[in-house]
Order: sequence, then structure tokens, then C-alpha cells
Amino acid sequence: MALSASILASSVNPALAQENATVASDDDIVVTGRQRSEEIQDVPLAISAFSESFIEAAVPVTLTDFQRYTPNVSPGNLNFTGNALCASIRGLGFADLEKTFEPTVGVSVDGVFSATSTGAAFDVFDVQSIEILRGPQGTLAERNAVGGAIYVRRSDPTGEFGVRVGARFANHNARDDQMVFNTPSFADDQLSAKIFAFHRSNDLFATNLARPSDQEQGLDVFTGGATLRYDHAPGGFTAQATIDVITDRSQFVPPVNFTRPGAEAGSPVLTFCDLGGFIFGSTAGCGFRSNAEYEAAGVDKYRSPIPFRSYIDGAGFTGEANWELANGATLTAISGWRSTDELLNEENTGSPGFFGGAVPILISVRVQEFSQWSQEVRLGFDVNDNFSVVTGVYYLNSDYSIEPGSLPPEAAQSPVRAQAFAFGAPGQIYTAGQERNSWAGYAEAVIGLSDTWEVTVGARYTQEEKDFRLNSRFQGNIPGTNTPDPSGIFNFQGAESWDALTGRVIVDWQPSEDILVYGGWSRGFRSGGWNGRATRLSAVGPYDPETVDSYEIGLRADLFNGRLRFNPTYFYASYQDQQAEIIRPSQTGTGTETVVENAASATISGVELEVQWAASENFRMRGAFGWLSAEYDEFFVRDVITGVRRDVANQRNFANVPDFNASIVADYTWPLSNGDMILLQGSYSWVGNPAGEFPIGSAATSTRPCRKQTST
Repeated sequence: MALSASILASSVNPALAQENATVASDDDIVVTGRQRSEEIQDVPLAISAFSESFIEAAVPVTLTDFQRYTPNVSPGNLNFTGNALCASIRGLGFADLEKTFEPTVGVSVDGVFSATSTGAAFDVFDVQSIEILRGPQGTLAERNAVGGAIYVRRSDPTGEFGVRVGARFANHNARDDQMVFNTPSFADDQLSAKIFAFHRSNDLFATNLARPSDQEQGLDVFTGGATLRYDHAPGGFTAQATIDVITDRSQFVPPVNFTRPGAEAGSPVLTFCDLGGFIFGSTAGCGFRSNAEYEAAGVDKYRSPIPFRSYIDGAGFTGEANWELANGATLTAISGWRSTDELLNEENTGSPGFFGGAVPILISVRVQEFSQWSQEVRLGFDVNDNFSVVTGVYYLNSDYSIEPGSLPPEAAQSPVRAQAFAFGAPGQIYTAGQERNSWAGYAEAVIGLSDTWEVTVGARYTQEEKDFRLNSRFQGNIPGTNTPDPSGIFNFQGAESWDALTGRVIVDWQPSEDILVYGGWSRGFRSGGWNGRATRLSAVGPYDPETVDSYEIGLRADLFNGRLRFNPTYFYASYQDQQAEIIRPSQTGTGTETVVENAASATISGVELEVQWAASENFRMRGAFGWLSAEYDEFFVRDVITGVRRDVANQRNFANVPDFNASIVADYTWPLSNGDMILLQGSYSWVGNPAGEFPIGSAATSTRPCRKQTST
């Protein structure tokens, strides 16, 4: 169980504060989750939306902060790849750094889908709106997503001269600096521009007992860019282009090793402490070397011979053009490009190593390059007053490669580059890469059956093709022998394609202007693929796609003249052919290996409630509650020696899926005589117990949010 609470006071823009205080509905936020502009209470979907006024008042730092305001949504940071987001919605999460695996939650910034979790932990500044859609998005989302989608929209250039600067300070020398500069419109008032920049930094909250004199830095992230907007009102044409960059030199607290000599007494598996005592006659490899130090240790202490580095350099381009055509139709084209270079350097075991850190136990080094290009063209039009259509095509190309890296300067150098170094010697060496091409065509119609009844019907056809390559030079021993096993040395190249038809059907009834009742079905698709860190040829794959069918009913109600908003939702989801990452003992006899199989099916259900209440003109509250139940129907694990599959569903639980979460936010505004306002806001959130933890055994799955897996 986790609790968090915060309280803040600030001076706010009076116009924004007044909007925030007038009604319980944030002035009926206009959302675009169905690629059309609609007031949020008229949308028959599970969607949470946050306006510029709410974002300014709540002072979030990244997307992860919105867990406090949204039911059954758990975004978090994945520190093992640069500025990455591991997001879970309704129990469907993704927490892996491997780029051959597909995220379960789609994140889009200004209409451009991020094909990797790297860089998706978006810094929330200069943001116009955020929309979080819960449940499968298999129709209109830029790309299919089985868990849900997060849409971020940055602010447009204002066309008026203005400079906005801000700074935030907190403990551990935390500091955020931001700047947005808008130019006056120029070129006959058809062009306008803005420049934005943001820097976030802090010190680590924990002390490295292995190197106490060297206080390691924490976050160090810079993002910036520029936007140019063209408005040509007579022709109904607008265009906007943004370039942005990110440089991340952050360091994090590594895994913490709490083992002590004899901690696994009676177990055939030796701990690092026992291993150190056996080989080196020393307990130097222990995370904490005495009972007293062990008892005194907490989350603010660790031992590591090197800093945990997770770096990224990236650049991107976003272009959007809109044409207003005859009869109210709108043609939209969105182009996106992004490229990133990444470096990961960290000690995996949470141990200081031996001989004063000169011999680290296990260091991971990953050097990755990634690029993507996407293009979407869509057309929205009304056939008549009761029949509107959105249709379009989408294309995505992405390419990534991973190479061996070098040990960090603090560790004894090896002349050989590798992804993993065991006791300073190369342990896992490979090169890998993949090119992906994805095509999709989609259409969705909203049809009014009467003054109160409406039906939404949508479909999307997706085709994916992936070309994968892996050159492995990892060689262990045949189990139970000292004989080298050649199965870890291989070259592989393969290509595979998949296609799927997904969509949704929703029926809604609106008996009055303030009440909407709906029920529907939707399907999401997660593409198949390859295992980018297979240590044997038989573990490469491919594995097949997975699908989620979700059934949902909901009520959207504004009561007491709009002062109370009451939005409950119930859903039931069937999860088929789940792509389970299974960690098991390696056939090489050294460490573990990760295999990916369509091993499981599951049933997930839950209840969600969002409430807003305008108690008075100045006092307002917002609450969210989510409950989840996730159970495996079947989970097959293959024996590493015999290859026989057995169903262990009764031994497996969805890890770290909270059974419930709740939050409440309250704010009060004081008008000042000079026209400004002071805002006092407090928030409290509560995350309940996970549904289950990993059992001790030969297999685990990747459903634990924000968890790294390694094969060594």
C-alpha cells in the first residue's frame, strides 16, 4: 500500500482560476479522443481529461504525476532506458527496455505516436491538454493499443509577444527551470512562433556507502524546441511545425542488495555473500556487511561500485496541416520523426563488488540507436445532421539497433565490448536490430438513431511487418558439465508479418442534456515480434500477436445544475494469447534467460468512478476511485530441459496490479484586489495492495510495472 499527499499555494492567472471555479466540469473540456471535437460529458468512452487550467494549478512534473487523478491508471518511470515511461492502464502494463517489444499503452504528443517507451515520460510544461483513454484503442488511435492511450497536446503559438518563465525548488537540490517565448504574428499576420526550454535536475536522495565521498547526481534532463504556425484564414488552411531536442544525463539509485551471509540457509542456491566468502574468503560482495548495517539500511542507502547511468540524446519533428473543405469536411495530415541514442550503464546485483569495487559482480551496458517516421492522413465529415464519419490511413516505420558497450571508467576495463560483464569479464555479447513497417486503414461512424439514441461503429485493419537480426556470441556450459555449449553462438535473420481487424461498437442513450448512459465493446491488438535478447536460437521467436476484448458500461451525469459531476464505469476484459516474458534458468547453465511466448489468457474486470464537485464559487473538489480484479485463466510454462508445457495459472497472479486506488484533490481560490488570485491546493492519493507477487520458481512475467528484466 502506498500513500502520497501534497499541498501547495501559488499565484495563478485569474482567467484560468475563474474557469476552474465556475463549474464542476472544468468548463466542459473539449476532447478529441474520437478525432472530433466533443464536450467530455458527451463522449461514450472512459476518458479523463485535464485542461491547461488544471495542469497549471496541479503543477505536475511528468506524466507519471497523473496517476493521482485517474482511476486504474499507473504511469511510472522506467530508469533503465532514457526518460522512459512504463504505463499500466486497467492492469495491462509494459515495463521493459527492449525495443522489439510493443508498449501496451500508446503515448502520443501532438498527434504523433511514440513507438518506444524511451522519451515518453513527457515533462509536463507548456502543455495545453492531456487526455487519458482507458481500455483498448483499436480504431482511431494513431496505433493500436490494448491497454489505453495518453494524448498530450502542447500549446500553440499565441501570435502575441510574451515571455513566460518559471522555476520550482524542492529538497535534494531539486530545481525545474522553464521558459516559453512567443513572438508577435508576422508576414501579414499569417505566421507566429514560439521557443520553449525546460531543465530539471536534483541530487540522489540516497547515499552510496561504497563511495560516500562522491555524492552522485540525480536527474539532469533538458528539453527544448521551437514551433512555427501558419494561419491562412481565407482558405481555411493551417499548418504547424515543431522541432524539439532532449538531452538526459540522469543517474539513479541502483538495485539494493539486502542479502547477508547465510541468508539463504538451507537453500541450494548461494547468495552473493556466500559466493564471496567461498571464492574470496570475504563478504565484500554483500549489499550490507553486518547485521547492524543491514538493520540500519533503508531506501536512502545502497552500495554500488559505479553510478547508475541512463543517458539519452534525441531529436524530433512534428508537422500538422489542416484543410477546411467544402460542406464542413476537414482533411488533416500529421507527420512525425524522432531519433534517439541511448546508453545504459549499471551494476545489476546491488553489490559493491570485491576488492574495493575493483571487481564488480555484474554490470549491464547497452548502447542503442532508434528512429521512427510516421504519417497519418484522415478526413472528417458529416453526411447529414445525424451521420458523421472519420476515416484515414496510417503508416509507421521504425528501426533500432543495439551494440556492445564498454565498462564505465570506475570499473576495471576489459578490452572486449559486451552487454554484460561478470566479474569484469564479458558475459553476454551480441548485436541486434529490427526494422518495422506498419500500415493501417480505419473508419468510424457516429449515427444518430433518434433524438436520444446514438450508435458508434468503427473498424481498423492493421498489417505489420518486422525484419529482425541477432548475432549472438554468448557461450556458457552444457548444464551439469564444464563442456562449452555452442548453442549461444549463432547468427539469425528473420522476417514475419501479422494483420488484424479491430474496432468498436458503442450504443449510447441521452435522456436529458445532463445524462448519458452507454455500453459497448472494443478490441485492441498488440503485434507479434521477436525476442531481442535471446541467448539461444530457440528463444528468438517469433511470438504471435495478442488481443484484448473489452466490454464496458458507463454513466456520465451532471447533477444539481452542473455543480456535481458523477461518472461511474464498469468494464470486463478478455485477454487472449498474452505475450508473457518468462525468466527461467538458462540451458547454458549460466544465469537466466528470457523467452517470450503466447503463454497465457486472463480475465480482468473493474470499476472506476470520477467525481467533481463545485462546493462554492471558490472551493472545488475532484476525486477518482478504481478497483481491479485480474486473474489468469491459463498460464503455460515450458520445462527448460524436457520442453513439456504445464499450466501454472493457479500459481500466477498479475504482479503489482493494485486492487484499488483512490485520490482526492481540493483547491480554494482567493481573489485579490489587484485582480490576481491566490490558489491553495491539496491532494491525497492511496494505492492499495497488489493483486499478487512473483512466486519463487522458474518463471515470472513482465506485468510488474517499472521492473527491469535481464538475461545473463
